[in-house]
Amino acid sequence: MELRGVTFAYGPHAEPVFQGLDLVVPAGGRLTVVGPSGIGKSTLTALVAGLLEPGRGEVLVCGER
Repeated sequence: MELRGVTFAYGPHAEPVFQGLDLVVPAGGRLTVVGPSGIGKSTLTALVAGLLEPGRGEVLVCGER
């Protein structure tokens, strides 16, 4: 899984949840995301699952968009 320069906001005038996020989890790797409510954990999961589209950047899973 790889996120390249991902920016995402819930609307054109909303504060970005992620801005320019780069993240690489190699094949067989694991990632744990923890934090308080509203930090973006569910948004990150939805981006990786393809349920949300980033405003900028790209999300790759197994090298595919």
